[in-house]
Amino acid sequence: MLHIAGEESLLRQTIKRVSSFFLPGNVWIVTTEDKARDIGFHLEALGSWTKAIKYIKEPTGKDTAPAVGMAAVHLHHLSPESVMAVMPSDHAIPDPDKFLADLGVAIQGAKEDHLVTFGIKPNRPETGYGYIKVDKISGASNREEHLVHRTVERPWGNYTVLEKGARYKIKKIVLHPNAKLSLQTHHHRSEHWVVVSGTARVMRGEEVFDVHPNESTFIPISVKHRLENPGKIPLQIIEVLNGDYVEEDDIERFDDAYQRIERK
Repeated sequence: MLHIAGEESLLRQTIKRVSSFFLPGNVWIVTTEDKARDIGFHLEALGSWTKAIKYIKEPTGKDTAPAVGMAAVHLHHLSPESVMAVMPSDHAIPDPDKFLADLGVAIQGAKEDHLVTFGIKPNRPETGYGYIKVDKISGASNREEHLVHRTVERPWGNYTVLEKGARYKIKKIVLHPNAKLSLQTHHHRSEHWVVVSGTARVMRGEEVFDVHPNESTFIPISVKHRLENPGKIPLQIIEVLNGDYVEEDDIERFDDAYQRIERK
C-alpha cells in the first residue's frame, strides 16, 4: 500500500493493471488476516467493482513461496484446469499494455503445461534472491526504485515515514475530517506530536484536550491515548517516536472504529 512510483500505491497499480484482463471475481489477494481489512479500505478508491475481489488470508505472513503455493492449492480445488497468474504487488511496470500482451502469450504457454516467469536480467549479485538460467527471454527493463519517504494508507488517512534511526522514527500523519485512531497504548516507545495544520483532539489517560497548529503534546510509554480530527479539514501532525522499539506492531488497541482489535 506504499506510494513509491506514480500517484497510486503499488497495490492499486497492480489491481488497475489487470482490471481489463481479468474479471474482478477472478482476482484473489493473498495477505495476512490483520491486513485484509486495511487492503479492503485501500481499494475502495478504485470503485465498487473491487468488492468482487476475493481474499486468501494467512494467519501470519510466510513470504512469497508459501503464499503462492497456498493460492495454487486453493484455486486447484475450485477449478483444476484454471491458469494462475501471480502478480506481486511491489512491481513497477512502466508499459502495462506491453506487459498485458506478454501476459497473454504467457497464458497460452501455461495452457500447454509450461511454467512461465517474468523477470529482469540481474546486473549485480544479490544474496537475497536466487537466479534462473533461461534459454529464452521475452524482454525486460532494468529499473531501480529508491525508498526515501514511504507513505502508507490507512482507513483514517495516511502516514509517511520521514526518517528512521536507532531508537527513533519521525512520521507525518494525516487524518481525514472526523476520523480518529484507535484507543491504544505502546509498551516500548513514547510519542511527541506537533500539529502542523488543523486541530487535534487528544485523549491521554483521563485527559481530553485540543492541540492547535504550532502546539504540541507528549504521550508517555504505556499511557492509553487516541488522536482525533474533529474539524472539517485534514489534520496534519509530525510524530516523533522514541524508544527501544519503534515498529508499527508495538500497539495494543482497546477500542477501534475499523474493527482491528483481535478477539481472544
